[in-house]
Amino acid sequence: MYVNDIIHNRARVHWDDMNDSLCMAKQYRILYREVGTVVWSQKNAQNAGLCNFGLSTTSKILNNLNPNTTYE
Repeated sequence: MYVNDIIHNRARVHWDDMNDSLCMAKQYRILYREVGTVVWSQKNAQNAGLCNFGLSTTSKILNNLNPNTTYE
């Protein structure tokens, strides 16, 4: 997993393609929070044909992040 395209209040999260010919991911869930806080936010990549068509979705943009803030 890695993050790039960090611009002011957004970032793109990438992960490995978990699909294979027998098993296709139906949903990916990304949990993130500001370092030092206890509340997690989540972003889902789901129902975009992941299971039906085996799309190799391997990234998602996180929007509305706080500038100059470290996330985990």
